[in-house]
Amino acid sequence: DVYKRQGLVRPGFGHSARLRLVAQTIPPVVWVTSVLAEPSRLEVVGFTQEPAALNDWVAKLAQSPLLASQQLTQVKVEAVGAAVPGGAARVGAVPLPSPGTGKPAALWSFALVSAVVRAPDAASDGAKP
Repeated sequence: DVYKRQGLVRPGFGHSARLRLVAQTIPPVVWVTSVLAEPSRLEVVGFTQEPAALNDWVAKLAQSPLLASQQLTQVKVEAVGAAVPGGAARVGAVPLPSPGTGKPAALWSFALVSAVVRAPDAASDGAKP
């Protein structure tokens, strides 16, 4: 159980390994603005031009032994505006055209949270022994 081993880090399973996993798997249409990597929780926040790319990325992250004890507990994706040169995200800014279309590329913000999900205790759910 991750809570019983708090403070003890197996080689290759520390915070830097989680950050490396995120960095090495980011799809080209996604950019990350913050990462919170705790033993029982991983939160990744950023922007994307293709929300569908998040599905493949989440599946790839879930396959990692670093996140084996965790489940995706929260996904939030919201349209925020258009992509602008330099990767900035500003609503109402001059949009960066989508390749080959000449139309502004849509932009979505996202927050992904993966956490250890504990089974409910029998005593807390009203069950009798």
